[in-house]
Amino acid sequence: MQSWLERRAELVNQSRDLVRLNGVVAEAEEDLNDCCSCLARLLGVATNRSLSELVGKAELRVKEATDASNQRSEILRNIEQLRSTLTEAQDEYRRNQSDFTKWQSE
Repeated sequence: MQSWLERRAELVNQSRDLVRLNGVVAEAEEDLNDCCSCLARLLGVATNRSLSELVGKAELRVKEATDASNQRSEILRNIEQLRSTLTEAQDEYRRNQSDFTKWQSE
């Protein structure tokens, strides 16, 4: 009888642990669903997509944004180089113009 009572107490404790863990799992699933819904809204897609689809979409957006940023940086570098080249060409034009004016006045 004693072993039966001990086994029963053990099973009751396990049952309580399972109920508690079930609550933790349910809360985690609810948090996951909330996160998925928020991510879907931010991405502008249907909220019924799976987490892996949403993560893939988010990774694609990040890659596109990184690519665009890199392109902007490259374009800005090119603009600076072109401005520098233009300034050099304008300086040379002025020198040539001055030399030409001096040559004509001689």
